[in-house]
Amino acid sequence: AVIKFAGQLTSVGGAAAEAFTVTGAVAATDRAFVQIVNNGTGNVTVLEAVVTTDTLTVTFSADPQNDTVFNYQLIRAAA
Repeated sequence: AVIKFAGQLTSVGGAAAEAFTVTGAVAATDRAFVQIVNNGTGNVTVLEAVVTTDTLTVTFSADPQNDTVFNYQLIRAAA
């Protein structure tokens, strides 16, 4: 497996589930790993991370407000 995409994002707030654009992400082959860097004023945790076409959707334990920072990696099986 190889790390296909990686980065650091900040939540925008408003709902527990937030979708982030990761152009090139593929649901069938990519697996997401998410780690909280700063749990923000909402003091949230990550419940799940799901990859769909061009999107990483992270569901937090509550509304993450607009200041939760997390790192992500999308792993893809090497061909």
